[in-house]
Amino acid sequence: MTAQVHTETKDYWLVPLLRLVALLLMAAGGLKLGGLWFGANRAIDPCFSTGSLAAFGFVEIVFGGVLLFGADRWPRPLAWAAMAVFSAFLITNIGVSGAADCRDCGCLGPIAVTPRIMAVADSLVLALLLLGTLRGPLLWAAAWAVLPVMISAAWAWLDYRWETAHERLFARVDVRQWVGLPFPLAEALDGAQESRHGKWVVLLYNGRCGRCDKELKLLEQRSVPIAECKRAVVLLSESQSPLPSQAAIWRVKQTARPAVEAMEPPFQLPAYLLLSEGRVVGAAMEWGKLQWDALKIPPTELSTSKEG
Repeated sequence: MTAQVHTETKDYWLVPLLRLVALLLMAAGGLKLGGLWFGANRAIDPCFSTGSLAAFGFVEIVFGGVLLFGADRWPRPLAWAAMAVFSAFLITNIGVSGAADCRDCGCLGPIAVTPRIMAVADSLVLALLLLGTLRGPLLWAAAWAVLPVMISAAWAWLDYRWETAHERLFARVDVRQWVGLPFPLAEALDGAQESRHGKWVVLLYNGRCGRCDKELKLLEQRSVPIAECKRAVVLLSESQSPLPSQAAIWRVKQTARPAVEAMEPPFQLPAYLLLSEGRVVGAAMEWGKLQWDALKIPPTELSTSKEG
C-alpha cells in the first residue's frame, strides 16, 4: 500500500500532463478531419496527401481518447506510448522539412504551420513526457538537458544546407527533359489550349514553394527578348501572392487535379518553359538560364532533331 501511494505521488503531475497531451492530439485530429470534410486542407495544399492526413487525424483522435480515459490507470505505460508516437511525428516532420516547397505540413488542418515549427513542438512534448516519466535526480538532470539538445539538433539539421538536403532526399520531375515534346500539361490546364499557337514563356508555380513566390513577383518586371513571346503562369496550387495582370493564368482542371497531385515524383520548382506552337523548345530552373534562341527555331525542326 505504501509503495502504491509513493508511486502515485511521483506520478501526480504525469496524469494531467497526459490529459493535456490527449486534448492536443484530439484537437489536431479534429482540425485535420474537419478541414478535409469542409475542403480547407485542399485549399492550403499541405505536404501530405488527403488519405495520409485522414489517417493521421483518425489515429490522433483514437490515441488521444485512450490517453484521456486511461491516464489514471496506466500513466507510465501510456507516457512511453505517447513518447513513441511523438517520436514518429518528430521524424516525419523533420523528413518533410527537407522539401523546400513544403510550407504547411497539414498538422493543424486549415491552420497553416510549417513542419519545422511542428518538429520543435514535438520535441517540447517529448521532453515534457520524459520529465514526467523518469525517476531519480540524475535522470531528472539528464531529462532537463534533453530539451535544449533536441531543439538545437532539430533546428541545426533543418538549417544545414537546406536546398542540398531537399535535392538529395526528394526526387523531382526535371522539366528540362520535356524539350522537344508537346507541352505535357496542356490537356490538364484550363486555358492552356492557347499555348498551341504562338510563343510563350511559362512559369510553373506552386504556392508551397517560397522561391516560386519570388519568381511570380518578378515575372512581369523581367524583359522578354522576343517581342511576340507571351507570358503565362501554371498554378499547380493556388497562390497567396497577387497574380501578374499581364500573364495568362492556367489552373489545373478539377478533373485533372487528383492525377496532378498524385504525381510521383513531384515537380522540381520553380521552373520555366519556352513553348512554340504547343511544343516545349526550352526549359530551365532559372530565368537567366533560358535559351531564348530556341524560340526562333521552327518547332518541326526541333521535333525532327529530338526524334533522331
